[in-house]
Amino acid sequence: MKQQLALAYPTGWVNKFLKLEPQFKTYLRKHLIFDDRSYLASEAELPFHIRRSMGIFRVVEKVKGETNDPCKIAMASPPWFLARKFDTIALPIRIVNVFRKSEIETVANLAATSFERLLNAHNFGTTSAGHLLQALRMALDEGPV
Repeated sequence: MKQQLALAYPTGWVNKFLKLEPQFKTYLRKHLIFDDRSYLASEAELPFHIRRSMGIFRVVEKVKGETNDPCKIAMASPPWFLARKFDTIALPIRIVNVFRKSEIETVANLAATSFERLLNAHNFGTTSAGHLLQALRMALDEGPV
């Protein structure tokens, strides 16, 4: 089975990533990463700089056109970012309070909610959404912690 996987060609966003970053091809082949499923199964074994680059690229590819929805960005996040707690991300106190009341502690919790639900939360509006998007982008750019 592993031998068959080693012969597989990159597809989807992984193929697009390798066209931009061909220097990572050997690493991905070594870890049998050639599509989204194999990426999710093996990304933790990759070096920091590859995990970070692939994670950011994956979000951009999966979100396409819905960059104003923080919940969609959370849903497209790599495993290392889904596990990140919001107490490690610089957020305005208004958002911290909304998240505390809504029991949103991690990016995975945000991924499990809807943008509509956030906008209906007391003290969370489009300005808060903009601040949250900015905070998510900055935290994602930091890479795995």
